[in-house]
Amino acid sequence: MKAFKMRRGVVAVVATTSFSVVASGAGLEEYGYGGVACVRRSSSPAPEASFAVSQGRVYNADSSATLRLDCPVLRPVFGANTGPFNVGLIALDQHFSQDVFCQARAHDPATDSFYFDSRTTSGSNPAPQKLNLTPSGVDAADTYYYLYCEVPPTFNGIKSGIMSIDFQEFFP
Repeated sequence: MKAFKMRRGVVAVVATTSFSVVASGAGLEEYGYGGVACVRRSSSPAPEASFAVSQGRVYNADSSATLRLDCPVLRPVFGANTGPFNVGLIALDQHFSQDVFCQARAHDPATDSFYFDSRTTSGSNPAPQKLNLTPSGVDAADTYYYLYCEVPPTFNGIKSGIMSIDFQEFFP
């Protein structure tokens, strides 16, 4: 982590985030990066949750408010004619009664169509949980993607958060 900068209630994080090719094969590219790439969404008029960054992960540090995040999906070959798209998000859910919720969102500007796929964690667990998201019906060259997540508040000092994001893009 290099720097934090506060500007109009939004925290900009400048980090040395690892973005690497996990695997590459015939027609498949697989990439991954840390949860620190996610940014807090303005939740006006609701209170904004504070967050903590540790080891490339982002956690909800607020004891009462839900942390709402937008997480980029960094496509290395934007404009390529791709096939199905899969996102795997590693979440840490340690709240006794609230789950981490994430939704993959895709927008095809050519048709102005939106596609969604939503998942939640399966209850409190000190072990990381993987959420697999695939917005169906999306294969356009100029489609862009991002993740929207809601992370529950800290419970008894124990934080929940987003650990990492990986994705696969299939090329015909």
